[in-house]
Amino acid sequence: MPIFYSSDAVPARFLPIYHYNPVAALVLATRKILMDGTAPPLSLMWKLVASSIVVFTAGWFIFRSLERRFFEHL
Repeated sequence: MPIFYSSDAVPARFLPIYHYNPVAALVLATRKILMDGTAPPLSLMWKLVASSIVVFTAGWFIFRSLERRFFEHL
């Protein structure tokens, strides 16, 4: 989890993929604001927005396909 360790612990070859994790990007942005007192890099914010849109869209389509049987699981 990105909360328990710094992004410095992630190998450099995995950082581009790591930044597309919405939780990691959000935690990194929050750390940058609270710890450093500066704004997070714009590239990180765009990755956060892009990955969040992808996750939301995938969740929406999955929910729409399972919506009719959803009440059975409740």
